[in-house]
Amino acid sequence: MKKFIKKLTPSFLLDLITAYLFQRNSNYTRLKELDIKRSGTSADGYPFVELSNGRIFYGYFPSPAQKLYYRYWLNRVVKRNLQEDSLNVAVDIILRYLGPASPERYIENGKYYDFAPGDLVVEVGAFMGYYAMRAAELVGTAGKVIAIEAVEENVQLIRKNIEANSIKNITLIPLAAWKAKEELKFYRTTRQQASAVANVVASLEEFKVPSDTIDNILSDLGSLVPSFIRIQVNGAEQEVLLGMQNTLKQGPKLLIAAIYQRSNQASWIHVQKFLQDNHYSSVVKDGNVFAVPSAPA
Repeated sequence: MKKFIKKLTPSFLLDLITAYLFQRNSNYTRLKELDIKRSGTSADGYPFVELSNGRIFYGYFPSPAQKLYYRYWLNRVVKRNLQEDSLNVAVDIILRYLGPASPERYIENGKYYDFAPGDLVVEVGAFMGYYAMRAAELVGTAGKVIAIEAVEENVQLIRKNIEANSIKNITLIPLAAWKAKEELKFYRTTRQQASAVANVVASLEEFKVPSDTIDNILSDLGSLVPSFIRIQVNGAEQEVLLGMQNTLKQGPKLLIAAIYQRSNQASWIHVQKFLQDNHYSSVVKDGNVFAVPSAPA
């Protein structure tokens, strides 16, 4: 009993409450939908989940709250093939690869999957590459996915996921997308919460990364014309858009996660105004902006 009482620190209690609330989170309740073949930790230290269809996903270890959820609330049937160290990977498969169960909720969750074979998809802020992997499947061998990611640890994971699944139609660009070609200072709380814009995320670490514009990146790849661009860059959406004005003239569909505050105003307000000035019509759901070229007057 004394040992348990010692555990009741404020951080432990917060993790316990968070773990309990995961029971209401669809990304956790849907874990039973995954047909998991095996899971564990690779020889080089990455947690992984392999599905019965052969797809394998490498990612990051679970948080303390996730570990508590696994121990006390996760369905026993799910636990048979899902090890504790792989819980976060499995949740990310639901969140980033499969997306919401209902298509009506795609946009509000920053997802879009209405691709046709042969499409060219650009993902800006590709994190571990799960969404890029799904897009690569949907566009087929005739299509292509450009995955842009600035954080080195994430870049390594994208490479590992591409290689492990023998994916041939994803091109990885290890840069930050920005309004100019320059070296950028990044501010980071966690591997996922990193931004090139100060005060958008809590800064526990600062580091520098190379950057370039979307216009330059696509030009360097052979003047590619994208069908769709997904932008999730934690507050730097306006700068990314400034660096893709030539690309916007080609009329790709856009999905922009503008969920942060900039200049004491919701970022999506600035994004929507910029897109309107560049002849795009848009809808906003929970800060996610889906935009298509405006019809001619």
